[in-house]
Formats: sequence, C-alpha cells, structure tokens
Amino acid sequence: MGKIHSVLLQFSFLFLFFLILGNISIAQQDTLVIGKKYKITLYYGFEATGFVRSVTDDTVKIETEYKTFSLPRKDISKINGISIKISTPDTTLLSHDQIEAIRVSPDPNDSRLLFGPTGKTLKKGKAYISTAVFFPWITILFLPYSSFGITDYINIGAGASPYPPVFYITPKIRPLHFEGIDVSFGLAYAQTYSFQGINDDYNVGLFYLASTFDIENKYSLTIGGGLLYNIDWQHTSKIYTYRSPHLLLGFEARSDKNFKFITENWIDLGGERGANFSVISMGGRYFKGGFALDFALLGVFTNFNPGGSGGKTFLIPMPWISVAYNFGL
Repeated sequence: MGKIHSVLLQFSFLFLFFLILGNISIAQQDTLVIGKKYKITLYYGFEATGFVRSVTDDTVKIETEYKTFSLPRKDISKINGISIKISTPDTTLLSHDQIEAIRVSPDPNDSRLLFGPTGKTLKKGKAYISTAVFFPWITILFLPYSSFGITDYINIGAGASPYPPVFYITPKIRPLHFEGIDVSFGLAYAQTYSFQGINDDYNVGLFYLASTFDIENKYSLTIGGGLLYNIDWQHTSKIYTYRSPHLLLGFEARSDKNFKFITENWIDLGGERGANFSVISMGGRYFKGGFALDFALLGVFTNFNPGGSGGKTFLIPMPWISVAYNFGL
C-alpha cells in the first residue's frame, strides 16, 4: 500500500488586462499621459480598460487586467465613452486574423497548462480556486487547489486532498518578462498525513523551470524541465533528488474566442535504467468570465514494479477534469 501511495504522490505534483491609460493623441489633441487609466473602444466593438504604457504615431499600447494590447490608433472610436472625431478608418489595413486576435477573450488561467506550470504568473491581487478530478486505475482522486498573486512576479499556491491524504504547496517566481516571453521557476511539494487508517509518511516534490513563448496572440509554446525530489524528515532531513530530470513540453492553440486546445507532456530523460515514468496529455479549456473548465486524457508511461526494480513499460490512461473560478482580492 505504501509503494502505491508513493507513486500516486509522484503523479500528484503535476496537479500540484480593461480601462485604458492616458490622454490619447488622436485628432487635433495629441496629448498623452502615460500610466493613466482609460477605457478605449474600437470600431469593431472591442473595448479595453487599462493603463497606457506607450504611444506611437500608429499604436497605443495598453495593459489590461489580463493582457497587454497594441491598438491601432486609426481604429479607436471612443476614449472613456467620448467619440473621437477622425475619419472612418481604413480597415483593410488590418487582416481578419489581426482583428480576431484583438477580439478574443483572455484566458484567466494562462499561468498553468492542464496541471503543470507555464512561464506566466497571476497578476498582483488575482487568485483562483480549482478542483481537479482524475481517474487512475479504479479510484477517483480529488485535488482542491488555490493560487494567489502576491505581486505580478510572485505567486503562492496551496491545497489539500482527502484521498490520497496529502497537502501541497507551490510557490512560483517569474524573474524574466518580455513581450511574448515569460520565464518562471518554482517548486511543488506534497506531504502525506494520517487519514482513515492511511499512515504513510511520504513526501515528494518538483523543482522546475518553465519558459512560455506567445505567438500572434493565438499560440503558446512552453518549454522547461523539472527534477523530482524527496526529503528524509525522519532521519537526516536531507534532500534527495531522483536520478534524472523530466523535460516539459506544452502547447496551446486558440481555436475560438473562449476555447483553446492544450497538450502538456513530461518526458522522463532517465532512459531504460531503473523505474521511470512519463506523462503525456491532450485536452482543452473552455473559459468565460472568471470560470474555466479543463478536460483531457492523460497517459502515464511507466515501468514501475512494486517489487522494487523497473519492469516492462506499460500505459495507464487517466481521464482528467478541472473546474476553476478566478477572482480579484
């Protein structure tokens, strides 16, 4: 029983922007206050509320609650509800894809893939609570979880599950941020506790690095890696890392205003020696307002042998569902 729960815990770590900114330079009044909050409306009906970060002859860059947009000045129809007297814009200068990229709803859960991290973090004061359900073997596991943005660059997450009886914490730091590129590192740590006769004293964690690259507001590629570890609290209190790291490969593709396809994969780089496991997944996320629903099919490739040594590799399919609600504090 202890070994089975330890394997479950090794899997559980994985589960472990609109008002616009300034006086805008359009028509005869070319005044702009960088850093001021405004509501901007485009001819397409799109509205954005956030802070103006920069203004050029052609664009206004505004940072909203969820995302930063570069808005064509010629397409702005209103600022704070007041009509801008300029000639009808030549919309032929914008392609259909560019217009749709502006129209799409922001994904409030872009700080994570299905169960693992992206290079992004929650903004300061933003949080979400979620409950993930997945079905390994013949049991059902529930993994309640919550994450909070202490700053735009530091997040903290935590949760606890009744079965397996485990609590977990997931601090995350984003040291690098450029337009379209975010890099974060952090750790996940899970520790068992006594519940309903289960007294396993076991812990497992993951050190990770994740880099996310956004492409045309439609695609995101996440590349990173993680190293599993365990702490011997009973004897030496030393940290022991597993023999090989995992490679993280994730990809997101927007197919609709409120939907994206997601694949998340953790590949064991340990080769054939000893017990190992890799996780692949394919699924999607529907999001609207503060709610997000994830669904996916996970596949765990492992050669784990309860006898202690690695055996023949086999596949464990695991349906996965997660519901999250995002809010501000």
